[in-house]
Amino acid sequence: MLTPRPELASAGYVFDDALRVWRRDSAELFAYSDGDDVEQALATILRDASDLSVLSPELAVHCTDWPRRYHLNAARANLLRPLAHRFTGDILEIGAGCGAITRYLGECGGNVLALEGSQRRASIAALRTRDLPNVTVLNDRFDGFKPSRAFDVVTLIGVLEYAALFGATDNPVHSMLEAVRGMLKPDGILIIAIENQLGLKYLAGAPEDHLGIRMFGVHGLYHKPGVETFGRHDLQQRLEAAGFASTELGLPFPDYKLPSSVLPPAALTSRTSFQPEVLASQTATRDFQVDSRVLTFALERAWRTVGRNNLLTDLANSFLFVASPAQSMPPVFRPDVLAYHYSVERQPAFCKSTTFVERDGEVQVLRESLSNAAVIPDVAFRHDVLQEALVEGVALDEDFGRLVTTPGWAIRQVADISHRYIEALFSIVGARVQRPIMLTPDFTFPGDTLDIVPQNIVVSADGPPHAIDREWFAEEPLPVGYLLFRALTLMLRSTSICALPKDLRWLNRRSFFAETFAHLGFDLTQLMIQDYLQREARFMSFALGREMQAEDAQSWVDAHLPSELDLHAQSTVGLVARIEELSKTAADLRNQHNELAVQEARTREAEQAARLAVREALEAEQTARLEVQQARAAEAVVRRDLETVLRSNVWRATRPLRAILSRVKRAVN
Repeated sequence: MLTPRPELASAGYVFDDALRVWRRDSAELFAYSDGDDVEQALATILRDASDLSVLSPELAVHCTDWPRRYHLNAARANLLRPLAHRFTGDILEIGAGCGAITRYLGECGGNVLALEGSQRRASIAALRTRDLPNVTVLNDRFDGFKPSRAFDVVTLIGVLEYAALFGATDNPVHSMLEAVRGMLKPDGILIIAIENQLGLKYLAGAPEDHLGIRMFGVHGLYHKPGVETFGRHDLQQRLEAAGFASTELGLPFPDYKLPSSVLPPAALTSRTSFQPEVLASQTATRDFQVDSRVLTFALERAWRTVGRNNLLTDLANSFLFVASPAQSMPPVFRPDVLAYHYSVERQPAFCKSTTFVERDGEVQVLRESLSNAAVIPDVAFRHDVLQEALVEGVALDEDFGRLVTTPGWAIRQVADISHRYIEALFSIVGARVQRPIMLTPDFTFPGDTLDIVPQNIVVSADGPPHAIDREWFAEEPLPVGYLLFRALTLMLRSTSICALPKDLRWLNRRSFFAETFAHLGFDLTQLMIQDYLQREARFMSFALGREMQAEDAQSWVDAHLPSELDLHAQSTVGLVARIEELSKTAADLRNQHNELAVQEARTREAEQAARLAVREALEAEQTARLEVQQARAAEAVVRRDLETVLRSNVWRATRPLRAILSRVKRAVN
């Protein structure tokens, strides 16, 4: 149902019933687009969907490529979840796009005005929020929008970098920030999310997001008018220059587009043992925009070094700035929260938030469900959210990550870590299992060990291993072979790039698994791999709430580990492609040259034939002229002889005789 907006009508806007947006009768609109095919597909998906919510499993199944994932994935909302308590008043979203953030703001209950310059994208945002009466979508350019009221919150999510496209001033970023400041209530806040020009992933070789060119932003190659991103210090100064007296900085990881973790300011000032760089490290391989084959170093390893040197704020891939014109802005992020982590890419009943809270000098880990949806059951598994204190120590997968990023690593060392993992399982389950004389892949552990993976095993310096963050439980016992296969799989999926091992065969995942098992005395057969993949597919079907196939993971097993060879291969492939392109161009030029040569030869032959014909024609003409001259000379001789005869005496004397002969001929005839 349309919510009346008299202030829009009085400002010259009309409601378009077909598009479900407010717009001007005629206006110069913003032409940004993800492409006709993508946006038409999004419109169809949303038009046909019955569940439009942020956690909609109906929309999750369509996240099959980057554009659809960006616009439909539930992780988009994670960026703003730490600030949800501020989204109850009047909210202006500038650059609503296709409505992913709009949807979350609307679900928070505030009075949302979503401004979008592209008419088609505005209509898609209206589709996404059509069941939320507190959301109004306005189709207009930012530089043409003149609000009649002030707002409690204004958002610029992925918008400030396009400031130069909204106006022709010498300093478009400053102009946009000043204009936004004028739209805020005295105690209102501006929320900015934007890429960091000096983000670690860009330093590692990931292409600049907007232009797709490596090192473009790092080298400062932006030009006006065009897109532009900034480093932390630069952006902070720009906010201050535009009149924002107070700021707070949150750090979304892996970046602001699809974050799974957000570090608030307290994360970087805490005196507890909490290590924010660990969360940054754990999210590194969840960046769907980054192809690990182009990276020059492993981000998950580098984040730990960055954090230990207090450089997270300068090298985070993205920023989440909250700014206010007020001289003393009340804390926007909770001052006792050290980190937020969200798990939303699963069936809604299992979506949860994990908050690390500092209380009396200790860190508590608080978990809370994000949905009251019913569980899609599976008799083989169950889910439970447990509360626990932070356990100090080092996760077992830390040793694995350090190992496979060390040049010259060996599979025996991987087997040593795998052996420690199995020993940790025995330690944690205790007397519930009896250790066999000889361990085989078929030996079973209790089903509650499903989630005791290396990432969830913390080893302290002088104590036994502890299991943390357990939420998944199998109802039946699990073979140790499957648990090990699953542990190795998860550790490999958390590794963006490997160093070269002593034997390059170990870069093949199948060889990696088989030889690790062999060092433990296990014979990993194809039937075992198929069984393990089927077990994992069934578990993932339960966790995600949709059917998963074991065959989908088979190609991953058969592929190779990402390594620096891929970077060289990418360069080599590019070079080979360029050589092939140049070779084809050269071949085309040679063919054109040959065709021209043939044409030239034919032209020369034709020219020679024409010259011969002309020569023959000239010769014939000369012969004809000579014959004419000879004929005329002979005629002249005959005429002279005739005149001589006619003037002779004989001719005169015989005249009577000729007359008689003439009469005789007539008589005879």
